[in-house]
Amino acid sequence: MKIKIFYSKPENALVEFQDNTQAMLAKTHLNNCPLMGNNVFVTISKNPIIINTPYIPETNKFLADYSESREHRYKIAGSKNFRNIAPPSPVLHLSNLCEDKEEEFYRELFAESGRIKKFLVLKGEQKSLLVEMENVG
Repeated sequence: MKIKIFYSKPENALVEFQDNTQAMLAKTHLNNCPLMGNNVFVTISKNPIIINTPYIPETNKFLADYSESREHRYKIAGSKNFRNIAPPSPVLHLSNLCEDKEEEFYRELFAESGRIKKFLVLKGEQKSLLVEMENVG
């Protein structure tokens, strides 16, 4: 996955996915989704790939390549992670949380993004929680 933010229009970007299925899922799930007071507009580009431009210090920060990142969960086409792709939801499940952080830390963290409707710490081997926000945006 590559992301290129336009230098002259930083509110616009190109996102290159591994395959067409990922691009179509992004369009289906994210088009018209609220984000930071605006709605996201997603369209399929006529450009099949993002071409790396020559290194220019002031514009290079606008291009990121995550194709080899360990955090990139969808780099292997057909992996089981594709079953977990869903539209944005006000409910978030967080797992593998830091053992040294208290519940209040996570409450405050999410309260910065909006009103919390429900907050549930799940008991088990790994520390996890469910958070339901008032809305998706």
